[in-house]
Amino acid sequence: MNFFNWKLQILRPVDPATWINEIGRLIFPPICFACENSIVKQRRQICQSCMTSLELESFTEAYSTDAKELFWGRIEVQFAITLMQTQPDSAAKKIIHQLKYHNNTTIGYSFGRLLGNQLNCNFSLNFRNKKIPDAIIPVPLHYKKLKLRGHNQSTIIGSGLSETTGIPLREDLIIRKHFTISQTGLGRFDRSLNVENKFTVSNPKLIKNKHFLLVDDVVTTGSTLIECANTLLKYGAANISIATLAIA
Repeated sequence: MNFFNWKLQILRPVDPATWINEIGRLIFPPICFACENSIVKQRRQICQSCMTSLELESFTEAYSTDAKELFWGRIEVQFAITLMQTQPDSAAKKIIHQLKYHNNTTIGYSFGRLLGNQLNCNFSLNFRNKKIPDAIIPVPLHYKKLKLRGHNQSTIIGSGLSETTGIPLREDLIIRKHFTISQTGLGRFDRSLNVENKFTVSNPKLIKNKHFLLVDDVVTTGSTLIECANTLLKYGAANISIATLAIA
């Protein structure tokens, strides 16, 4: 930059709102929602220390064994990946809680992008023999629960995932037919019963012979994802893969 352009930059008027925002950040610095300490770097919601504590999974050809083993003998998947594991009072658990119950869509989108970056790396290095999914399908909420919550956390994650991978996001392909109680607190058997026959597809012609990547926030027993996958396979899907932010 020459002296003339540098001088123009100095003299350029600044939007008063920008000054107000910056002053506000000095007086009330951003707080990490996981540990509640001030964040030195601005425009972040989680501090570097908590990010490090997440120990984000790095996948190899024997990728995500915990996630894939969860589905062994129950449903065949092309691949199953997760970004982190949740433990009581962990940063990972607080991330999921912020997204699910505090309408923190920014954090869901950001971690969806992280998940997408991880998936891109694995297709380049380890998944070369795997077919890239034709579409990303977020696990749907019943319309009553969607209205109550205001957002579908799986769709938020899927948006970030789609942005980084280029795989189209399709919210319209699978529908939750019945309102169900929360899976939280239910055992494996009750979770399976709670979601049994609760899904259908909107247009069977769009399902046949396609590979779909099912996305959810956290996988515990896998019952909901398995029910969604079985619904897609029933209508002719060729392959199913699974991606979640966390595994409990």
